[in-house]
Amino acid sequence: MAKGSTKDQGPKSALEASFRAFQAGDMVQTRRLARRVLAAPSAADTDSSRRVATELFAMAAPTDAAAVATELIARTRTPLQPLSLAGVAIVLWSLLAFFASTRT
Repeated sequence: MAKGSTKDQGPKSALEASFRAFQAGDMVQTRRLARRVLAAPSAADTDSSRRVATELFAMAAPTDAAAVATELIARTRTPLQPLSLAGVAIVLWSLLAFFASTRT
């Protein structure tokens, strides 16, 4: 009977793990790992930055691990427009409810 491989099959660099989390839709993990790369990029992060950058960017891809990590953080930032529109809708609905209750 053959034994299974005991090697870890996960990504070796935090940058690659961050990109895999980005592809899977886990934005919190993506930002956490990308910040780790920005704090202290390892040699594995530098080696994998070229491959991740070619998958992340269409054309002129920066090969710097910090630039790729910064781009991952920028792509996972929550847009403010939907939140502000929701706030305006809540205020308008509250005004409508207030005026409706004072009229009757």
